[in-house]
Amino acid sequence: MEEGRQVREHRAVQILLALLIVGALVPIWVAPIPPLQDLPNHLLKVDILRRWMRGEQAVREVYALNLKLLANYTCYAVLLLLAPFFNLITAARILLTLIVAGLPLSAYAFLRRVNAENTLLALAVPALNYNLFLMMGSLNFCLALAVYLLALTLFVSEGIRAGRLHLAFGAAATALYFTHGFVFLILCGAVIALLAQDFRPARAWRAAGLLPGLLCLATTVVGTMNSGPEAAGTFRPAFAYPDRDVLRSSLVWLVNPHGWGPDTPFALAWIAVLAVCTVGAAVGFLLDLKRGAGWRVLLGRNPWLGIALALGVAGLIAPMQLKDWYHLRARFSPLTALTLLAAIHLPGRREVRASVIVVFVVAALAIEARNVQEFRKRGADVQEYVSGVSAIDAGASFVPVENLEEGPKYRDNLHSWAYYVIDKGGWSPYLHVQPSYNPLIYKVAPWQPGEGQPLGTEESIRRMAACYDYLLLWNARPADAVALQPYFDLIRSTPRLRVWRSRAGVRRKIPATEPECASRPDS
Repeated sequence: MEEGRQVREHRAVQILLALLIVGALVPIWVAPIPPLQDLPNHLLKVDILRRWMRGEQAVREVYALNLKLLANYTCYAVLLLLAPFFNLITAARILLTLIVAGLPLSAYAFLRRVNAENTLLALAVPALNYNLFLMMGSLNFCLALAVYLLALTLFVSEGIRAGRLHLAFGAAATALYFTHGFVFLILCGAVIALLAQDFRPARAWRAAGLLPGLLCLATTVVGTMNSGPEAAGTFRPAFAYPDRDVLRSSLVWLVNPHGWGPDTPFALAWIAVLAVCTVGAAVGFLLDLKRGAGWRVLLGRNPWLGIALALGVAGLIAPMQLKDWYHLRARFSPLTALTLLAAIHLPGRREVRASVIVVFVVAALAIEARNVQEFRKRGADVQEYVSGVSAIDAGASFVPVENLEEGPKYRDNLHSWAYYVIDKGGWSPYLHVQPSYNPLIYKVAPWQPGEGQPLGTEESIRRMAACYDYLLLWNARPADAVALQPYFDLIRSTPRLRVWRSRAGVRRKIPATEPECASRPDS
């Protein structure tokens, strides 16, 4: 009878998970343009790589390839493979579909392997899909979460075909490195913890699958440190003491990227259930310890609780960032939450398990409905931003300026200028070119007034007019026109966008030939 109930529960979980995945895909396909902050920057790099491979001289004059064994290649590789068959926006939608569907599916497979009696906990994952990292466009990190769970599943799997499992784990671990180096390091730590808890020769052989990724990581670190002053301090940590706001910030990164709204009470209920389950697992561990069970025995029964605790503590004491590697501390939040799912063992009472299912499903539905609303609204904002493309000359240079507004932590139009460069060619100074994890760099770094900032001093405006053909102004203020008119002509206006053309005309300058437009140490 008990076995029959478990079968029915597993089937219900599979059906509900499939429906929630379908619901999670709706925002991606209904938005005019997916309003993810860094998405245009990623798509522009794919476009530049395509044009480079076609031998376009205009691209090769501005950009240089940075093809090393870097850790952020996977999303670019996927988009490049899709680009011959779809336009870049559709290719991005397909990639986002893989990311959003992949995380709950990999979580379910992971739980089937390590916590088979509690696969219903996979229903907690759809609520995590549209976390703040996804809204900021951290596509490689979000994809890496699913690959991380897949790699762990392969590492702990048992079977008569051990050799194939070793190879599969090695392939997954290497793919994880090329997707996101930080998550790969977390996998290394989890594997070491599992080996320490239960060392077996077969597991040690399987752990050797980490070696390709570790070798690639070593070459990247050494190469970056020796690449000259441009990369100086790439791995310099920026620490900050944890404060009382650290927990709230972690939860915002997880399930509340859009700010307070109609889905927030449901997200709080989701958090409360997960917190109660975690406390229950910790209390059970301590009670067993008090009864005389040893640490090694208890961690042998539930190694994931120790790994999740280590990740949680690391999230409190880790640096905020390593120079160009942003939001480092916050990245522990989803990794901790996903690992906790393996550590939680729910009571067998039907009422308790049904209640947990209801909370997770209702929370996911509320969050998905909010996502549809936000994607439509913010996708329309992106459409307005790119509406000025038709007024632009081909091959021109652009400098975007933005007056900040109240809203969520992500900014849907921070990089929407990239759509102008994709459509018209030319260049802009804000392509992501950090040499430690990007496949492109500028041949000569351009001068830029400051990304996502309002208009600066008159000297800064004069220099923008001298170096750039067009200025894209978002959230225009009346005073901006007065400051710009001596140097620019207004050629396109919408309620929130102003497109200004330099009075010097369209010159198509590049930093390599115009020293005034190149970045200097004092710029």
